[in-house]
Amino acid sequence: HLLTELRESLRGNIKFIFQPAEEGLFGARKMIEDGVLKNPQVSAIAGLHVNPNLPTGNLSVARGIACAACDTLKIKIIGKGGHAAHPHLGIDSIAV
Repeated sequence: HLLTELRESLRGNIKFIFQPAEEGLFGARKMIEDGVLKNPQVSAIAGLHVNPNLPTGNLSVARGIACAACDTLKIKIIGKGGHAAHPHLGIDSIAV
């Protein structure tokens, strides 16, 4: 509906891109490698993301980058078993 109303003021092509695997950082990279930003060439892009904090039917707008900085952190915690009667002899990995 919005695009129909804006048809006269918009110039160029409009391309809808639906990115799979967006939480893992691999969907966009693969789509770009496969040429999603070409034919027709994309000169600007607006990204949308679900926001469960907004009531249904509402949206928010931010200029610039928003909802970014996805990363991975791996931590390996090694404990040492013990006995409840001698907790000082073990390493409690839960407390770590």
